Amino acid sequence: MLLVVIVGGGFLLYREIKKLEAVLGDPCSQEELRSAQSPSGMSKASVFRVNCGATTGFAYSVSLIGEGEKIDLKTDYIFSKSGLDDIGVTWKNDDEIAVTYENTGRVFRKAVVWRGYDITYEIAGK
Repeated sequence: MLLVVIVGGGFLLYREIKKLEAVLGDPCSQEELRSAQSPSGMSKASVFRVNCGATTGFAYSVSLIGEGEKIDLKTDYIFSKSGLDDIGVTWKNDDEIAVTYENTGRVFRKAVVWRGYDITYEIAGK
């Protein structure tokens, strides 16, 4: 999504961009790289590579979803970063997940609680 802020007519421009996205579709694609089922099999954590075209680098995200739920890759993510594909996910139990990643790139989102799940993080090598 492109967000341009212009004082005065900014809202109109934003609205027109959203209309264009609705017609053309989302310019970004997401590819699931790996996933881990919770111990009970009722939830899944997935690592995705996000590609928004030639003018941007890849981003990587982690999403959590319960069994039978539909995932919305624009909003249902607990962790997101740029840089390398170096993210690992491990379930500690049915309610807690650990995310491990290298200290490369920029972290955009790092939730510690998500829909009843507790999330911990560890930078690899530290």
